[in-house]
Amino acid sequence: MMTMTLEMASDLAEHAHRGQHDKAGRPYVEHVFAVRDLLAEHGEHAQMAGVLHDVLEDTPLTADELRRHGCPDEVVAVVESVTRRRGEPYEETIHRAAAHPLGRLVKLADNAHNSDEDRLAALPAEQAERLRDKYARAREVLEDAAPIPGHDPVTHDYGPGNRHWGHDYSFTPADGGHRGSATGWGRGIHKGDYLLLANGDRATRYRVVTIRYYTDPSDMWQAQLAFAPRERVQA
Repeated sequence: MMTMTLEMASDLAEHAHRGQHDKAGRPYVEHVFAVRDLLAEHGEHAQMAGVLHDVLEDTPLTADELRRHGCPDEVVAVVESVTRRRGEPYEETIHRAAAHPLGRLVKLADNAHNSDEDRLAALPAEQAERLRDKYARAREVLEDAAPIPGHDPVTHDYGPGNRHWGHDYSFTPADGGHRGSATGWGRGIHKGDYLLLANGDRATRYRVVTIRYYTDPSDMWQAQLAFAPRERVQA
């Protein structure tokens, strides 16, 4: 099987979106091409995910069909991370995209083009204002999830056998365990770090998407977490 190139991904997106139009009546493929071009500095896989970012949501194509077309697994995973699932609130989609390093960049590019004032000006004023607010709130979540410059991620062990286990944090899973929120005690955890959380006799690794510390008590924190695949470790 031939591995998909950016040109092939663009051709597939053009074919998949043929006949579709955006809210202003423009051919929808113009949007996905614009998102692709906004991601040029982030490499070919980012651009491929950008041009394909809506095919799973808005066309009959499936993730398995993308793979059969030769789309790299990494690109498929990014597209899945930004795809709104049936019945899923928009805010949950944004948080899931924010938890994926490359998915966050794709969603930011999508947001930037959707927020373009030239595009919004073609819509009724009330609809344009509603969309400005929607995209601004999404952009805040996506930007807040950016890694801290110069900070090397640290793994904090809350697994079985660790002194934290069982009493120093609580975890509420969401999206089938692919993300969740945690509250705990202690200092030194930063956005972009990893938490090893107890899961029976094992520990599951999550990335810290956002974290805030309380002022009272000062060592209590609350974090939004994303499951970090490829790292399920024996405690």
